[in-house]
Amino acid sequence: SWEAGHFQPDGSELNGKIFSRRYEEFARAMKAVDPTIKVGCMDWLDDVLKHCGALVDFISIHAYPVGVSAAPDAVTDKELFGKLAEVRELMEKHREIIRRHQPRRAKEIEITFSEWNMGWPDIRGAQWHAGWVGEMFLWGADLANQWNIFDLMAKPDPDRRRSPYWAFWLWSNAMGDILVRSDLKGAEDCAVYATKSTD
Repeated sequence: SWEAGHFQPDGSELNGKIFSRRYEEFARAMKAVDPTIKVGCMDWLDDVLKHCGALVDFISIHAYPVGVSAAPDAVTDKELFGKLAEVRELMEKHREIIRRHQPRRAKEIEITFSEWNMGWPDIRGAQWHAGWVGEMFLWGADLANQWNIFDLMAKPDPDRRRSPYWAFWLWSNAMGDILVRSDLKGAEDCAVYATKSTD
């Protein structure tokens, strides 16, 4: 997959008209070399999908629900884990944008989280990351890329793992690839994700 950048090399400002034209040039050039690749973008989606929606294979979401510099003690557990609901909100918002401009391709255009993170290297960070992955699975994200994955390694000791690493370890080693419908009653502050494996 290839995602069109949303910054100008010289730092000048972009707008939807310029970006959609550049996206079309980029996507056509890339697919001329290899028609099997997927190309997508995250900005000015209304403009891009109207102007050249046939060239959009996926749309991308960048999500930093608690920002990148918030202090852990400034956010309560209720606030922090309440932000897991943003996955559903973002998925529904972007599905509506696709349906509005490309209704015939609504099931073809994928939705990805190409940047997402919470960042805290404590137990809440591990729990939150595990929950965010579960929510993306639950609401049908097609791809997810945690930014910046190197934050999972302790500094200056690269052999040590920070707590969010274990959320990914859990999903990779203990969970299957098929989500199973599940519910947890009488525990408002808990979430449950059940899976099974095809093998």
